[in-house]
Amino acid sequence: MARLKNGILDNHITGSIQNVVFSSRNGKPYMRSKPAQYRDKKSPAQLASRMKLSQLSKLLKTFKPALDIGFKHTPLGKSSRDVAFRANSQKVIQGNYPDMYICLPELKVSAGTLNAPLNCKAHKNDNSNSIVISWDAERPKRGNGADSDRLLLLMYSEYSNSLLVESFIGRRKDGQLIFEIDPGFLDKSSKNKTYNIPFSSGSISDDEETGKQSQVNGLHVWLSFISVDGQQISDSSYVVVEN
Repeated sequence: MARLKNGILDNHITGSIQNVVFSSRNGKPYMRSKPAQYRDKKSPAQLASRMKLSQLSKLLKTFKPALDIGFKHTPLGKSSRDVAFRANSQKVIQGNYPDMYICLPELKVSAGTLNAPLNCKAHKNDNSNSIVISWDAERPKRGNGADSDRLLLLMYSEYSNSLLVESFIGRRKDGQLIFEIDPGFLDKSSKNKTYNIPFSSGSISDDEETGKQSQVNGLHVWLSFISVDGQQISDSSYVVVEN
């Protein structure tokens, strides 16, 4: 593998062109040839690692618009994708090879020092395309946060592999937001062929019934807070959407 110090890779090109793959590591551009095929025999652990890497990379590519906000304060030489990958490398892809699955409630879409949204809830309004989202309006007495902190809302449809990101809507002290969703966003006729493994609600709570509710809807929601000046952000909170 060769690294170019100057030239076309100065613009941080990523992806592949025919049999050449462009990437970056620690802020430095690299290019390598793409293997014709994997001919070596791998152990189950190695096959699992390969699948985990592949599926998580695809997932983070889909979520890139959100990750660029949620992980924008990165160490020197690191990209938001690098930091997000490390934050999500252990829990998002679960199961034993080949029966692995994507556990979206474990996905972290932001990380920071602000107090995160607490006691988050969401439900769909009857006979409408709106969702009511609530959280604790009172900021914690300890920690870092302000009543004026703004809301970062992220929605993902596993049916269409569609992502919706809304930042600086609502305030911490509001405690509630009613959000209108485009009907096509949850079109169950869409076929998501992006991933080679299925989704599972895999609720991080012990309430399996609650976990199933979000999986039935195919809708996943995360909340974070951003300071008014945009310089600080909280860890994200996954929100179960009830019918």
